[in-house]
Amino acid sequence: MSESHAFVVYGFSSTHDALSGEKLLEQARIACVTIPAPRELGEMCGLALRVCEGDAEAADAALAAGGLHPSGRIRFFDRAPES
Repeated sequence: MSESHAFVVYGFSSTHDALSGEKLLEQARIACVTIPAPRELGEMCGLALRVCEGDAEAADAALAAGGLHPSGRIRFFDRAPES
């Protein structure tokens, strides 16, 4: 059986905001991955940032401290393949 991992995905209204968010998270030493925005976030710029669920609180704080407010935020599960 595959193991399931929780992630949080942040959506942004513009590509500029998504890239600014990525920079803010990197400066805060929070691992993030730029991904295509999931449909669940609605109509957005097409880019989103994915962080581990355990880093979501710190990511929220880092984005807010940088004056950036995501247009959407969702939690989802990803399954890791079995070894």
